[in-house]
Amino acid sequence: MAEQVKLEVELKNNLERVVGATKGMKLDKGQSERVEKYAKGAQLALDNGDLKTFQRNFNNLIKLFKDAASATGKVSEEIQKMTARQAALSKEINQLKDKKTKLETHAPNGKLTKEGAKAFYGESADAKKVIKSDGSQATRDEIIEIQKALATFLKETGKTIKQLTNEDMREISKRSGVDVSQRNSGLAAERYVKAEKSYEASIPGQLQTTNTELSAKEGEYATLTTKLAQMSEAASKGADDIAKLYTEISKLGDATNKAITEEENKNTKKKADTGVATSGADISGQSVKPSGLGQAFKQFTIYNMVVKAAKKAVQEAVKTVKELDKYLTEQAMVTGLTREQTYKLVGSYQELAMQCGATTKEIAQVSTEYMKQGKSIHEAMVLTEAAVKAAKVAGVSVGDSVNYLTTALNGFQLQAEDAMAVSDKFAAIAAASATDYDELAIALSKVASQANLAGMSIDYTTALLTKGLETTREAPETMGTALKTIIARMRELGDYGETLDDGMDINNVESQLSYVGIALRDTNGELRSTEDVLDELGKKWDTLDKNQQAAIAKALAGTRQQARLIAMMEDYERVTELQEISQRSAGATAAQAGVYLEGIEASMNKIQVAWEKVVMTISDSEAIIGVFE
Repeated sequence: MAEQVKLEVELKNNLERVVGATKGMKLDKGQSERVEKYAKGAQLALDNGDLKTFQRNFNNLIKLFKDAASATGKVSEEIQKMTARQAALSKEINQLKDKKTKLETHAPNGKLTKEGAKAFYGESADAKKVIKSDGSQATRDEIIEIQKALATFLKETGKTIKQLTNEDMREISKRSGVDVSQRNSGLAAERYVKAEKSYEASIPGQLQTTNTELSAKEGEYATLTTKLAQMSEAASKGADDIAKLYTEISKLGDATNKAITEEENKNTKKKADTGVATSGADISGQSVKPSGLGQAFKQFTIYNMVVKAAKKAVQEAVKTVKELDKYLTEQAMVTGLTREQTYKLVGSYQELAMQCGATTKEIAQVSTEYMKQGKSIHEAMVLTEAAVKAAKVAGVSVGDSVNYLTTALNGFQLQAEDAMAVSDKFAAIAAASATDYDELAIALSKVASQANLAGMSIDYTTALLTKGLETTREAPETMGTALKTIIARMRELGDYGETLDDGMDINNVESQLSYVGIALRDTNGELRSTEDVLDELGKKWDTLDKNQQAAIAKALAGTRQQARLIAMMEDYERVTELQEISQRSAGATAAQAGVYLEGIEASMNKIQVAWEKVVMTISDSEAIIGVFE
């Protein structure tokens, strides 16, 4: 019987973990409905002891988990496109550098050299028309001399090139030192020199344009290289987290199917031993076989797992990036920073999210709340880390966690650096008592400022509240209000003869304490610390008779709250024990957060943050956002 109960508990736990992992995949409506259907079917089968039906529903859940992670992602395609663009840019940059070198080399002091002319003009049609008498082509220097002689001759004679005679061409040949006999050679020479001068004039502009284009290409190349490196790193981290999650789910599937198979084998053997015929078949007539699910999962490579999980992960990441913009804008408004400056904080938010097993959105949300409270960026980050880790440890929303810590810090006038210490106190005491983290925080929120004004430490106040909560199991708000009332009745002694709301004379509070040898005031007539008075009363409590206890409880707490004071005072050694736990609580949040980080929820959040990093590195790329929206 014990073994059967143990098996049912194991199967139930495995079911809950798989359902949690499946829901963590951000399923669509149809998939979510199937998760609910399979989960209910599995739970009902387990309640009825029907292991076969449980197994069928359980394996359907795992298959759904696998299918949900199999939506084709396109991050790898984007990386390939970016890599191809990087190669193309490299080629374009080299071409521009070559062009720049030619411009600078072939145009020293703004003049085109002979090599420059050949490089940029080649054997131009105009140059080929400058033909010497022997049929050879004139050189560049010869063309220039011809053009000079031609210009002088035309100016002297007033003729045009078309009016030149053969005699004129012989004269030009004589003046230039180049033997040319065709009129068209003079025309070609003139056009060639004009083209050369035009090119020389364009060189400074070409250099400026080339340098501008080269600088832009090199900038794009550098940015692309950085993004590719960041994407590769983020994708690698995402792969590790996904691999870990798949391994865990695989083990759950194998362990569950193995446990069910072993149980079925035991039942089959028992029936055989008692002479009951068995076929080894389930209600559908199929024999029970291990699913082999673990082996199927192991056949996936890390790369395939990343690709299959990418689409949904990045879709959520893109959504988060858009939501982050809202928080970053709010931060800019309350801090006076520009949006560009607040965007630089995203990297810090992502790193903190990875450390806390949270989402970037949660980190940004909490830091925004603290900045609205007037905290500096450093203070906001310190407080955010404490609040988010506390939320994960306590299982509460980050919004509630912020409220709990803010009330405690403000109430006891503590600094931002004390936030983690406060969380440690709640975490340590919750772990060592029959109370929860959030119960302690809620109770303390009702009395923090009054307790501090009355000279009570946070350790002692929390210990008293915890003792009352674990003894009565009443609502935390009730216990916090009770202690607040007790403090008020002990402090409001300004006018003797005044009566409290229950008709008791205020003087009776001090009188009842003095009857048992406890002074409410010091030798100077000033009120003693409420902590000192209550601590002294607690240590004497068990020595008082029932009548004395009742009288003091009514005087200090009033008719409505006296039972709660008694709950705090009885077994007072427990209060001292809890106070010591609170004082030695350093590191409690971190230790419990470490356990949380090993769970499925934290793993899913880490994967989410990893893909957020990928999206943020290419957030200016409309193409990638369009792919995943």
